[in-house]
Amino acid sequence: MSEPIIYHIIKGKLVEIKSAIFANGDTYVVLNPPKIWIWIGNKSTIDEKFAAAQLSQSELIKEHRECEIKTIEQGNEPAEFLDIFGDSIKFVEGDVHSLLKHPKEE
Repeated sequence: MSEPIIYHIIKGKLVEIKSAIFANGDTYVVLNPPKIWIWIGNKSTIDEKFAAAQLSQSELIKEHRECEIKTIEQGNEPAEFLDIFGDSIKFVEGDVHSLLKHPKEE
C-alpha cells in the first residue's frame, strides 16, 4: 500500500502536508485509495468543511474514481482511519485563518 497523501484546507485550496498533525480548528483531506477521508476538526469553519467536500469531489475524485469519500468528525475517528498513520497521528489545538471574515468577539 502506498503512503497516504494529506491535504490541509487553507483558504479554499488543497495544500499537501507531510505530517499527520491535525489541528482542531481545521479540516483535512486524506487520499488513501480506495478511500478519500475528510477529517473535520471540532472547531473548523463552515467554509473549510464546504471546501473539503467540494475539492474532494471536483479535484481528487477525477483522478481516483474508484475511491469512496468518507467524512469523519474529530473524536469519532474509526480504527480504519487511525491505522493509516499508526503512532504518527497527532491532534492539536489551533487553526489557520479561513476564507471568510469572522466577526471579532468582544
